[in-house]
Amino acid sequence: MVAVPCILREENLKGLIVKRTLVVLIIAGLTLVGGGVWGWNHRTAGSTGDMMSSQPAAPPLSPTAPPVVHLATQKQQAAEIKVGPVVERAMAVSRTVPGRLRYDERWHIEVKIPTEGMLAEVRVKPGQSVQQGQVLALLHSPEVGTARADVLKHQALCELADRVHARKKKVTDGVRQLVAAVQAGRSPQEVTDAMEDVSLGAYRSTILQAYSRYRLAQALTKNLAPLGDRGAVPGRLVKQRMSDRESAQAALATAMEQASYQADQECAEARLAVEDARRRLRISQQHLHTLLGYTEYATACCQHEALSTVEVRAAFQGTIEAQLLSVSERVEQGAALFVLANTSQLWVAADIREQEWAALQLTEGQPLTLTTPALPDQEFPAQVYYVGREVELDTNAVSLIATVDNQAGLLRPGQFMRVVLPLGKSRRVIAVPETAIVEHESRPFVFVASRPGEYRHGHVELGVRSDGWVELRSGVDLGERVVTEGAFYLKSELLLDGE
Repeated sequence: MVAVPCILREENLKGLIVKRTLVVLIIAGLTLVGGGVWGWNHRTAGSTGDMMSSQPAAPPLSPTAPPVVHLATQKQQAAEIKVGPVVERAMAVSRTVPGRLRYDERWHIEVKIPTEGMLAEVRVKPGQSVQQGQVLALLHSPEVGTARADVLKHQALCELADRVHARKKKVTDGVRQLVAAVQAGRSPQEVTDAMEDVSLGAYRSTILQAYSRYRLAQALTKNLAPLGDRGAVPGRLVKQRMSDRESAQAALATAMEQASYQADQECAEARLAVEDARRRLRISQQHLHTLLGYTEYATACCQHEALSTVEVRAAFQGTIEAQLLSVSERVEQGAALFVLANTSQLWVAADIREQEWAALQLTEGQPLTLTTPALPDQEFPAQVYYVGREVELDTNAVSLIATVDNQAGLLRPGQFMRVVLPLGKSRRVIAVPETAIVEHESRPFVFVASRPGEYRHGHVELGVRSDGWVELRSGVDLGERVVTEGAFYLKSELLLDGE
């Protein structure tokens, strides 16, 4: 029994709103008709009267609006009126220009065939995400097979050179030990036993034989010397033995010196051979790397059954945007196989024309705001990447490139965007949302909520508009509460009350 009057009151309220709206439309129509009739009578009178006399045109009708609108609680709820404070915020002059999303050129490449051959296998498809280094396709190439064989050859030569050098170094060290043992005056048998496990090569017999002859000559000379002094043997024989000892000593010194020199020389030549083999191995590896586009491990290179197989790999993490060739096609070097891009960050390109010339002062990293009709309720922050240095002849504009994060994947290259360009430095101003501004006879005003259910209209002077906010240069004070939604309804009530 109680709900029925409430429903009737709501229906009466809605009917009242409709009736008042109709009254406004009727008054506006009568105003236009009355103005037309008056203008026709005026022209008729002017044509029949004095041609030198003229009368001013009548001003349009303007309702005398009361300063305050009173609304009951039910009307406020029906009009969905919302109130917010006048705030202080940073604002700057800005202009919105059209833009277009593009790939970030730093992360957008064509994956090309490194060498001539036949496409054997394709392992990915367009739209697929890939990791850096992932194998995208396989190619058979005789040139790569030859390059791999060359690498294997130089690897073997390098290993051989290392072994030769190691052997020569051991011989050189052994010769030094043998010379030291001989110079210490140890017996030939002791020297032979000590050098049994030491690498000496051909120098072992040369030095040991010379040492043995010297020790024999030394012993004979030592034994004959007392006999010669007593006259038991001819002096000539003693002198002969002494000459033999000196000759044996000189031969031993020559053998040791020659062995040391030759051993050092052979070790140095072996070291140079190692360095040359390594250089040639690096050259062959670099040639293979140039053909493949990536560095290949030695174990993979040693798989002889796959010498001519080329793995086409992803240069970075991204998405396969397009596939340009098919399996079993014979391809030339440099032919594009895939388009690979990382779309987690995109570029937005816009033009700075003469109307936005102040935007040329934008610097790298300065923030911008992007919107798109495809996602009307979202804003996308961007950063200036670079501003062009010359005016393009076909557009008469300077290009602007900004980066926008696309980790969520909501944006696509080629998509239309709106770019908000700041045209000056931001400053602190008093501002309200754009929805709070209404106009009558080209004069802007707002409704101030002075008390519950009471809304006072006041004319304001507008300033900068940016991001849905408007600067108020005069008319309201900071902290006052104004109507942010439903202001048009209050304007209708104001005009109706004036009538």
